[in-house]
Parts: sequence; structure tokens; C-alpha cells
Amino acid sequence: EICIHFEPNNIVQPNNFSNVGDTIVVDGITYDLIGPLSKTVEVAYDPMREFVFINRELTIPETIVYNNETYSVTKIGPKGLIGFASLNLPNTLRSIAQAGLSGCGMKDLQLPESIEMLGQECFSWMENLKSITLPSQLPYIPNWCFYGCKKLETVNLPASIKALGYRSFYECPSLGFLVSNAIVVPTHNTEPGYTETFDQDLSGRLLAVPQVAIDDYRNNPI
Repeated sequence: EICIHFEPNNIVQPNNFSNVGDTIVVDGITYDLIGPLSKTVEVAYDPMREFVFINRELTIPETIVYNNETYSVTKIGPKGLIGFASLNLPNTLRSIAQAGLSGCGMKDLQLPESIEMLGQECFSWMENLKSITLPSQLPYIPNWCFYGCKKLETVNLPASIKALGYRSFYECPSLGFLVSNAIVVPTHNTEPGYTETFDQDLSGRLLAVPQVAIDDYRNNPI
């Protein structure tokens, strides 16, 4: 294991951590305040942190304490944990923002059931990822979600999924088994020039769907 010890950034710790966007560092992890009244924070992008946590498993806590106040960690901010080799995520998380885990190196990822929303590109270029467990109440798969996950083999979409973002499974050549538990066939988000969810058709791949919805999936392929 390689671990370089120095302060991850030059942030001056504020005496009064009370305004949206205020930034602090606790145990080497940078947080931004997102809910002054609810006392909630997000893990914020810090370009220097990668030099502190090289080849190291990082555990994000459910809560942090600053100035004798306790704050819940409810969000991974944009690029908040980009590029880490291994992560443990807290059960307090409600969302992961755009590119929040992009480029991370784990093979398997289990998301907390508490997550309600994912941002674009949130798992893009996780080139070692083979499987992922999605929370059961997730409403949609965002655009470019798994873009470039070249080793991704299987995805189990929960029954709550109502829509798939464009190119959400683009550049996923190893994807051979897709399970969709939704009774109503998920719709597709499109924009001019971006109409595909997959970069290859699903012929020759296994698609499992609820028995009562087989005809609907045949008539409206995902």
C-alpha cells in the first residue's frame, strides 16, 4: 500500500460552518454544506485527495462532527469520489451527483438502499466493474450512467425503474445479462443525436423480464 501523508488541500477551516457551500475537511475528506437547517453535507471534489488515498480503501462515514455539531452525509457531489480503488458508502446517502464515482476501480458495488437519485455519468469509466446492486426505489437510470464500464457483465434493474437515459449502457461490451423487474417497460430518454441506450443490440444476450410483461417487452424492446 502506498500512502502519502500531507494535508489534502489548503482550505481554511471556517469558524462558522453555516452557509450553503461552506467547505470543511474532516479526516482528510472534503465536505460542502448543503443543508444548514437539516445539517446535511456532501462529499466534495478535492483534486489533491487522490494523492492522500492512493491504493487505499476509503470509508465514507454516515455522520461527521464539526464544532460540536453533527452533520449527516447525504450526497456524493459532482466528481466527489472520482477514481478511487475501493469505497464503502454510508446508509445515509440519498444521491450521487454527476460523475460522482466515475473512474473508480472496484469490481463489485452495492449501493445503499437509501439512494433515491443518480446523476449523469455517475459510474462512467469504472472499467473493472462487473456487477452492481441498485437500490430498490431508484426511479431511472441517468444518461451516460455506465458509459465505458467495459467489464460490466450483469445489471439487475429494480421494479421502480421508469426510464433509461441515453447511452446509459454505451461502451459496455461485456454486458450479457440484463434483468428488468419493471412491469411497465421503461421509456428511453433521447436528445438530438443521442437516441441509443445500448451501443449494440441485445440479440444474443439474456434479458429477463416479469412473466406478465413479456409481450409488452417484445413489442417495446428496451
